Amino acid sequence: MSIDKMNRPQFAKGVIPGILLALAFAAFLPQSLQAAEEKNLDYSVIEKIPVFHEDRAKPLDTFARETMRLVAGREKWRNPKEGDDRLKREPMTNLLSMLFEADEWRDIPVIHIDKANVKEILGMDGKAEWITYEGLKNNPGFKSVIEDIRKKHRESEDGKPKLTPVERKVSDLNGVLNRMDSVFYGTAFTVVPVEHNGVPGWLSLQEMADSGKNRTRS
Repeated sequence: MSIDKMNRPQFAKGVIPGILLALAFAAFLPQSLQAAEEKNLDYSVIEKIPVFHEDRAKPLDTFARETMRLVAGREKWRNPKEGDDRLKREPMTNLLSMLFEADEWRDIPVIHIDKANVKEILGMDGKAEWITYEGLKNNPGFKSVIEDIRKKHRESEDGKPKLTPVERKVSDLNGVLNRMDSVFYGTAFTVVPVEHNGVPGWLSLQEMADSGKNRTRS
């Protein structure tokens, strides 16, 4: 099943670490985003929670900063140009917002495009610097280049095709979409170490939600 056809996990109904759930809900209930930032929330507790991502353990705050650098080019801007005002916020605020307000993040211009040849492929104005998740994902030029890249991978004997500079950049942008998708659907990182049949393991937010449903039924 493709990720586009999946239903977003209902985090509120699952088993999410209490402190993360409490803070996130306090900060991101409807109409409270601005209020959350004005309150200057203290993330000193949850930002140190160890998470597991790409075979490496790291603090949640590190993952948040890495995600914003990947998506927007920087952790935050004081005065973003065409980008959304969310870029002024702390990375932790934006990460929690992505988790609990994924639908909003699909339509705000936070993906940074800085290469002229990529802008040309996307049909963007030369002075424009930002594009939305949906705008990039559904862009005909982007999809065409991605298909060319996939074809090269299929035809490559060693699985390492030679990509042009613009193809490499478009491939990087596809990685941005994949990261945003994984955050939206709660699969970007694992949070809680658990033991199953005596073997330590990790649960993603989605798995915690599923675990909560199973416990409710039992």
